[in-house]
Amino acid sequence: MGETVVVYVSSTGDVSEKGKEPVGVDQQAATTQNQPAQTKLKMKALATNQAAPFMAHGFVDSDGSRILLSDGTGVLHLLVLQHDGRNVKALKLEKLGTTSIASTVSYLDNGVAFVGSAYGDSQLVKLHATPIEVPDDTAYAQTVTTDANTPPHTTVSFVEIMEHFPNLGPIVDFAVVDLDRHGASEVVTCSGVGKDGSLRVVRNGVGINERAAVELPGIKGLWNLRNRDDAVCDAFLVTTFMRETRVLAVDENGAEDGAEDETQLSEVEFVG
Repeated sequence: MGETVVVYVSSTGDVSEKGKEPVGVDQQAATTQNQPAQTKLKMKALATNQAAPFMAHGFVDSDGSRILLSDGTGVLHLLVLQHDGRNVKALKLEKLGTTSIASTVSYLDNGVAFVGSAYGDSQLVKLHATPIEVPDDTAYAQTVTTDANTPPHTTVSFVEIMEHFPNLGPIVDFAVVDLDRHGASEVVTCSGVGKDGSLRVVRNGVGINERAAVELPGIKGLWNLRNRDDAVCDAFLVTTFMRETRVLAVDENGAEDGAEDETQLSEVEFVG
């Protein structure tokens, strides 16, 4: 396989219009043929020294001077168009790190981008200006630089995975098995493509999302109470122990301003 070449094509030399995006070398001939005979094309080419094609891109700046590119191996790159406001002087490509193989890349704000994938889990990633240490036993670790001071079993990357959004598809094959031999069948799927391939177990049951947690050693019983008869939701949890009974208040608005919604439990004292 040959190398991938990034080509910037402009008929006006103005980089202020978003949409004049890099095209592959296979598209160059078609682009040239579709231009009027009197139009002069200005091109800048950059060889990437890699065989994997780019799968998705997303603009970082409104003027299109910085573009996130994701290739077929899941490596995330930053393409910088160095220009003087009208003409592109040079192209610069920097490797940032590894994510899932992207189908779409959307830059959000404050260095946060969404990597949507049809080949594995979609991800919310944080882009750092300087390399950070990440465990090298993860599928998303990508060595960017070599540092003798880096601790063992770690590598450095400009990309930090903030959140995963599970994706079962595409499912290549599956089997229905009884893993625990309790008569409850489960589906084991071969999911994902390439490096994002994995085995997933699909169980039939009720999912549990933890909203709050508090350590209560020695608890014997638990009851829920409302603060009034017409209340829609419960407001208190009555917990019993060998020598005492405690009442916990449920606070749905306990999160700080700007933080993610949380549920907090606090002990209530009754005077009387």
